[in-house]
Amino acid sequence: MFTLDHGLSGLLFAPAAEKVLARNEIRLSSRWIYSLLFLAPMWPDCDFWTRFDKRFYDGQMGFVLSHRGITHCLLGVFLFALLASRLLRRWIPDLTGRRGVFWLVFSGGILHI
Repeated sequence: MFTLDHGLSGLLFAPAAEKVLARNEIRLSSRWIYSLLFLAPMWPDCDFWTRFDKRFYDGQMGFVLSHRGITHCLLGVFLFALLASRLLRRWIPDLTGRRGVFWLVFSGGILHI
């Protein structure tokens, strides 16, 4: 899949996530839900920068082999979701539940892997 395809898969998941968050009384605007679920599934592909470093990219299959690192495992998704939720909670004024951002970013990362 291309990186953009991962983001679009997150957008397909957004209406269901919106209902689940509302059912659990986590108030988060639709704009943030759709934005987070568009961007979060794309973040594991941030390791594409390794293709510019010859230590990681050797031959035609080098990028594919180095592409499946920490960003494509459950630990990497969990750590990124934890970090992103801590940073984003400071910038989202309408967030009432602390779990909302974490679970949106985490589920977006899980959609990717």
